[in-house]
Amino acid sequence: MDVRQNDVESVSAEPLVRSPRAVKAKKPFPSFQLAILFLLKLTEPINSTVIYPFVNQQVRDTGITRGDESATGYYAGLIASRVLSLFIPITDPADVPIAFGWLPAMWSTGITLGPLIGGTMAQPAVRWPDTLGHIQFFRDYPYFLPCVTAGGIAFISFLYAYYFLNESLPSAIQRQKRVEAGKAQRCLVQDQPYAPLLDPREPVTAYGARQEPTVDSNDSATGARILDAPPPLLSLLSRDLIIGLVNHGFYCFLDQSHTVLLPLMLSTSIQHGGLGFDSFTIGMIMGIWGISNAIFQLVSFSRIVKWLGPRTTYRFSFMFFITSFGAYPLMSVLARRTGHANTHVWFVLVIQLTLHCFACMSYPCAQLFILDAAPGNSALGAVNGLSQMMSSVVRTPAPTIASSLFSLSQGMQLLGGYLVYAVIIWIVLTGWSMSLFLPPTLRGQLKET
Repeated sequence: MDVRQNDVESVSAEPLVRSPRAVKAKKPFPSFQLAILFLLKLTEPINSTVIYPFVNQQVRDTGITRGDESATGYYAGLIASRVLSLFIPITDPADVPIAFGWLPAMWSTGITLGPLIGGTMAQPAVRWPDTLGHIQFFRDYPYFLPCVTAGGIAFISFLYAYYFLNESLPSAIQRQKRVEAGKAQRCLVQDQPYAPLLDPREPVTAYGARQEPTVDSNDSATGARILDAPPPLLSLLSRDLIIGLVNHGFYCFLDQSHTVLLPLMLSTSIQHGGLGFDSFTIGMIMGIWGISNAIFQLVSFSRIVKWLGPRTTYRFSFMFFITSFGAYPLMSVLARRTGHANTHVWFVLVIQLTLHCFACMSYPCAQLFILDAAPGNSALGAVNGLSQMMSSVVRTPAPTIASSLFSLSQGMQLLGGYLVYAVIIWIVLTGWSMSLFLPPTLRGQLKET
């Protein structure tokens, strides 16, 4: 029996997240709560990609490169450089693959809206000279409008989460119940004509005795989970979690590198290894791809995971990073032969972005393995924090590394100007080899709330 069949049986025979207790009624799908989480997730790619259509032009406009276009990538890379833990408690185990299938869709939507906002709203005084061109502020600050728009979306998301997102942490829910019960008891005592020294409803203990906290017998399962303290951080670093974090780190580095190299390569002139597109064209390309990828993830991800299993899906999708980065030198060679981006270049670009949709499925698969490595719900926050830390550690230097390698390759004509792609494809192969250490199936040890 091969790995794919093992994965299929493990996913189809039991839910990705199972409970050791008796089977109970299925939770209703928390559409509104998940919508708030997805809105929060949407703000990250919007704010991280809004600058990409215009950041290279902005660097050139400052004059810092002193006319050396090959150095643009270096400075552009310097400029570019708690949600997931809520999915498990509020979602029924059978719906976890569906909920996680929305994650790449939200990311794709965000990297659609971000470049569209950046590409269409940058330099408004130049784009709309008859209206906004009369406002001196937009002439002095040509990139203010897209940035403030992205920031406004983040602020609106914060307001929605602050007022409408329900608490899911069991200990916090129990504290809130105790506070409300205390307020109700004080109101009851204040309404009486006199206040007894001892509350007759409280159990009487012997003098000097210490009353231990009790748990409601009708809710013993919930109480037991609430009294469980979160495990120490070092105890979470199991082999499965470390392997999941390493694979997640490789994905984040490659995804961020692709996100930076795409607009950089599209905007760079043909003689310097790019395609010479303007900001508006770049924004439209990234926007259309983002919409297409979001639809693809919503329609396909959960079905593919149930068919292949999470590990096979991850290994299959991760390999498409080779085509994502391998298409760049091919497009450059084709554009240099004709002096412009002809039909062949556009065909390769469409194929590249289409296949990159498969590569994006690696992200939710890695998250499934990371959260599955948590010993229980009390550790979900800490495990997700480790995941976010890994993401930040590798995503922060990725733009500088990728764009600097691009500039160095072009400036010194290393490997014909394509050394950057050879290095990153080597990283892809190294990252794929780490996927061999992922567990063959999800353990399903997360408990229901």
